[in-house]
Amino acid sequence: MASRLRSKQGCWTCRLRKKKCDERHPICSTCESLTITCHGYDSKPDWMDGGENERAMANSIKQTIKQTSRSRASGKIGSLTSRFQRHIIQQTQSIRPALAPRAVVDFEGQPSPASSIGPGSHQDTDTMSNVEGFKVREGSSENEVKARDPRIQRVPLSTVSADESILLMHFLDVVFYIQYPMYKSSVHEGGRGWLLSLLLHTRPLYHAALALSAYHRGTILLASRRNANHADVLVEQEKHLAACLSNFQRHIKHVHQFVEDRNPGECLGVLACVVQLIFFEIFINQSDSWQVHLRAATGFVSEAYSDNLHLGTAQNPLAMDVYSKPPLQPCHDVPTPQEVVIFRFFGGVVFWLDVVSCITTGKSPQILALSTTEPPSSAFNELQAIMGCKNWVMFQIGHIASIHARRTAAFMTDYSESDEEMRLEAGSILAKLELGTTELGAMSCGTLNGTDQTNEQLLSPYCTAITTTIQITRLFSFMGLIYLKWVLIGFHPESECMTYITNAMDALKHDTPRHILPAVISPLYVIGCAAREEDKPFFRDVLSSAPLIDPSLVHRGKILPLLEKIWILRDNSPNGVSWSEILQQSDGSLLLF
Repeated sequence: MASRLRSKQGCWTCRLRKKKCDERHPICSTCESLTITCHGYDSKPDWMDGGENERAMANSIKQTIKQTSRSRASGKIGSLTSRFQRHIIQQTQSIRPALAPRAVVDFEGQPSPASSIGPGSHQDTDTMSNVEGFKVREGSSENEVKARDPRIQRVPLSTVSADESILLMHFLDVVFYIQYPMYKSSVHEGGRGWLLSLLLHTRPLYHAALALSAYHRGTILLASRRNANHADVLVEQEKHLAACLSNFQRHIKHVHQFVEDRNPGECLGVLACVVQLIFFEIFINQSDSWQVHLRAATGFVSEAYSDNLHLGTAQNPLAMDVYSKPPLQPCHDVPTPQEVVIFRFFGGVVFWLDVVSCITTGKSPQILALSTTEPPSSAFNELQAIMGCKNWVMFQIGHIASIHARRTAAFMTDYSESDEEMRLEAGSILAKLELGTTELGAMSCGTLNGTDQTNEQLLSPYCTAITTTIQITRLFSFMGLIYLKWVLIGFHPESECMTYITNAMDALKHDTPRHILPAVISPLYVIGCAAREEDKPFFRDVLSSAPLIDPSLVHRGKILPLLEKIWILRDNSPNGVSWSEILQQSDGSLLLF
């Protein structure tokens, strides 16, 4: 049975906004996170009249949310850039203190001319007449000039310096595949041409990519220490990082104007920037700030999907089916095929991150509200082309997280959802995962053993990709089965869950090549939580060495210590351990990526 995703008894604010409400009392989480007034659950407010008063209240709430988002964005970027710079400075100082004067950066304005590495020139000023690509027609009004400000618009970068080209290619060739380890480009989508185009046409995203690239490259150089002049190289990398972060901060301040304009191409740039901010926070691993950006991304995708309609179909991913519902702004341009590709990619990324985040936060995935049966293929790329796992498994895992969140909410409030309803839903999920796991196991054996296939076919890239997808999806299926049992009845050493654990460990040890381990962080964590004594050495090995451990991905180093704490908790809890107790072992800051 499908879960109830949109309550008719939510607070009056959420009902006015037509948003999902968790019905937390006295103030719901949605209103609290947006710092807007929650009008509660009592009798219908006077302003809810379906007329002028209701529209006025809706507009007032929209303006409040807009102002809050602007102030948060400015504060978050300032804090983020400071932490990023401090982190790389500390790493450099640990090798050779005071090697060279550092780039002088005023994070409220411009980097110093010596360190400025702006796109298209070595000194990217804020003077509109000097910004590259900005031209004013004779007779243009002030508003027209402002509308074409390249700090806001998607203006191409006409030139890329030699230093920037190194960082740009490092992002495309290395960092991008760290973020999306199983990404497969499509010929009919033009490969990764959409990514390069988006980077070169969206200045905040361009600087975000270069900043993260500079950070990652500098971290790798520091860890390798193979270059005799590695300290000098790191000082130079620090200058790149400082300049990139300053440019990124300056341009990101104009993101709200992207959103207000509601142009499809520009909004896609905003979505890409927000997703990149999520990865920023993960890489520097300082707090749970990634949750703020993820909430923004899920809200953006949900709104774009419901208001803007399905972009693409299962039969033709470049086709666009525009519903009869009018867009929010009548000046919307019709999305180009490339923009459809971009939306479907980032929609898939946000769906993936939304689901896996709930495993450690205990919340319910927001993207589930888009569909009650399966993730809409017309909205998102197939996840197997992004992170390796098929959509249907991730969808079931998302519903398990939803069950846990609803059960937890029922204990904390007077509201109680029918246990019978949740049992039926859990039974449906269990049946789908068990059937799917069995079928994937048969497919895996056939592929790995070469059933009905020649050696040439087995070695083909197409067959290799299919095999990898089967292996990853099967591990996520095992994870879902263990996760579901843990959410429903807790962990007990003698429970039927042990059969799932045994099969999962066999798949991990014997059927999983080491190079795909970065794509199965979530299964490693959930299966590891339930590991038997004889399995613990396996997790201690893979979670403390390459390819999982990367100098720039410090957050992965937290997974093994957390598992050790959970194993101790299990040993000291003869009556079993609930999933809520597992969540208490972490602070909710870990994203399983």
